[in-house]
Amino acid sequence: MKVLECVQAESHIYYCYVSSRTRI
Repeated sequence: MKVLECVQAESHIYYCYVSSRTRI
């Protein structure tokens, strides 16, 4: 899991959250 990348990507914070939930 790329949590750090998600945290750094404020613009894609939502995308990361959704991706984490759906686990594509």
